[in-house]
Amino acid sequence: MTVVSVCIPTVPARESLLTRAVWSAQRFAGVEVLVAPGDRPMGDKLNEMFARASGRMVVALDDDDMLIGDWRTAIQLAGEYAPDFIGWRVLWTEDGRYAGSVAHRHGGDESWSTLERGVSPKCAVATEIARSVPFGNDYTADRPWSKAVRGQVGSAAFVDDHLYHYDHWNAHMVGTSPDDARYTNVQRYVGMWPVNEERITWVV
Repeated sequence: MTVVSVCIPTVPARESLLTRAVWSAQRFAGVEVLVAPGDRPMGDKLNEMFARASGRMVVALDDDDMLIGDWRTAIQLAGEYAPDFIGWRVLWTEDGRYAGSVAHRHGGDESWSTLERGVSPKCAVATEIARSVPFGNDYTADRPWSKAVRGQVGSAAFVDDHLYHYDHWNAHMVGTSPDDARYTNVQRYVGMWPVNEERITWVV
């Protein structure tokens, strides 16, 4: 049974990183992985994957990040208790160095000006709620989406563990437009990680 759908928008420059992201999401049963490649804007890709997701909850995973920690607690919460939102801690690194531990809770800071933040697509959101708020295509589109989704969340849980690694490298930021000169340049080759192609749903 699919409990959580992990949705990964990607670009050609991150093929290696994508395999790492997919590997991190395929470690447990009950997790569906959807990948949207190509030159469509990121928000459009997320909207398309949310529409195709078969899990009760969805998580948006950037292709240069990875899911970490023991996901069994989150999967159990999603399947047995069925909250509208499951928050957790995000390990934040900048250029490979520790930058902070970000806690995303339902009642957290909506402005995201502190490390105790509110609803985020990097955590698990009930699929029907996630679908009801269209994702924009601006770089910071996750902020207004998160605020709108928070207003629809009725029940929430929090896993006090790092389940997501925000692995940010400023020199390797790349847009989703082919007009970006970095669009096809290899971004941080991390090896080709073992993935199960049969467990990937490609949304093209």
